[in-house]
Amino acid sequence: MPPVESTESARASIVTTPEELELFDIVGRICSESSSKQSIGYKDTASYFGINLGKVHHWFLRAWCTGPKRAIVTRLPIDQARLLAHGFEVDAPSENVGTSRVYFGAVKDVEKLRPLVLMAYEEQFKRLRAGVEE
Repeated sequence: MPPVESTESARASIVTTPEELELFDIVGRICSESSSKQSIGYKDTASYFGINLGKVHHWFLRAWCTGPKRAIVTRLPIDQARLLAHGFEVDAPSENVGTSRVYFGAVKDVEKLRPLVLMAYEEQFKRLRAGVEE
């Protein structure tokens, strides 16, 4: 039986890809257009790349930038995501991941999702101002 990897060892093996950093830059530019002006950060995990406001559990986007199906997940209702991501495939992810998932081809396509990204960012900002903890 192989040895079990420790949490620290597992974290050390996580590599933030150029695609994830490109996505973070694009999302940062989009969010800078908002009047909310809350700085964003990211946390890379073994299963997804999360973009957040302050604390990691204050996420507003989770992304999968590699593999044949690239996607971002938001906390926005699926019907709202469909309206904001016109022309993109939208579905519901598993409950523990988020509320709406939008598929994209290349990371640069996230520029076309500007309304969705802004709404996800602003809605998370409103939740934080209202004191809602996730």
